[in-house]
Amino acid sequence: MKTPTTPIYELYFLTNNKTKTITKWKHQQTNRHPKVFCKLAPVGQSVYGKYKKQSHLLKYKMKKITTFLLAISFTGLLHAQEKLTENQQAVQQTVIKMFDALSNRDSVGLKIYCAADIALYENGQAWNIDTLINKAIVLNTANDFKRTNTFNFINTTVNKDVGWTTYNLSSTFLMNGKQGLVQWMETIVLVKEKERWKIKVLHSTLIKRS
Repeated sequence: MKTPTTPIYELYFLTNNKTKTITKWKHQQTNRHPKVFCKLAPVGQSVYGKYKKQSHLLKYKMKKITTFLLAISFTGLLHAQEKLTENQQAVQQTVIKMFDALSNRDSVGLKIYCAADIALYENGQAWNIDTLINKAIVLNTANDFKRTNTFNFINTTVNKDVGWTTYNLSSTFLMNGKQGLVQWMETIVLVKEKERWKIKVLHSTLIKRS
């Protein structure tokens, strides 16, 4: 009796951590047939796996996917390990502290981190420092007001005495007993005045309000 040229099923046994293959009709060595993907059974148990004609192509694709994922992980690790320069850190800290002043309704502290001629572009409107103080501090009289800011800096660049940074900002608010969440994407341009970074331009795009 001739052995069929195309096996339909293979029976797998795991013995001493080595997989031996027995076809449905005749004992065969695994090197006589392409290997197939199959879940391994506990010692002494059997598992049926469907014979794949193109299993070698599947293995090749799996290798490519694995290599690709490793490359992404390695690239992400390199980016995570990149250290910011002292000026880049100072730029980011200036942004964070400016928003801390807003959250604390501190107009004096706000002016420390903003240039006198700051220009703010908020949802199609142009503001100056007085507009910002009026809207964010003077008109905000809620006794229970609380704001918490979370930053995700996307890019920070410094060129001599000019710096700019883009980030995602997520702020949670408590006001008059109600909680809310607002998310923006913003870009800020800063200039260095007397060894201190100050915000010159802020462009804000509202992403979500809830």
